[in-house]
Amino acid sequence: MKDEEKAADGYDIYLAVIDAGNATTNIPNVKSFPLLTKPADASNLAFALKDSAEKVFIIGSAGGGEILTGLYHNAKNITAVEINGILNDLIKRDLSYWTGPLVKDNKRVKLITDDARSVLSSKRITYDVIVSAHYLIIRCIKRRYEHGGKLHSDKGSRKRISESS
Repeated sequence: MKDEEKAADGYDIYLAVIDAGNATTNIPNVKSFPLLTKPADASNLAFALKDSAEKVFIIGSAGGGEILTGLYHNAKNITAVEINGILNDLIKRDLSYWTGPLVKDNKRVKLITDDARSVLSSKRITYDVIVSAHYLIIRCIKRRYEHGGKLHSDKGSRKRISESS
């Protein structure tokens, strides 16, 4: 359903109700590139300490808010993993009139339907920024960081990831 309130950041949203009504996700309205305003998304924190982020990995990309933020911060390559294929179909195909160039025909975004732990474990790629709105499997993501890489999670973790030389 469309949120009736005008978004302060300029990205109106559709609210998708998922998991039998137990969860929701926002799907941003993206009209064109370049993005002119900073998305009002907590994932901006992931980019606060990085001058640039060539490779970004998003755990649970859902409606695309974190993808939008990564694109705003000029990420060159975004790997966005969402376990719920219905959400990926929505933002890439069914609601492409709403999401615009967010993921459809966007060479900077690779949208994957899978469990993020499987994707991280199966590839030997490291990332400048890893964004998650979910609890994390720390050992799995720690070895995928570039030197000096940053982690952002909207959910707390008592265990810290130390940066290794």
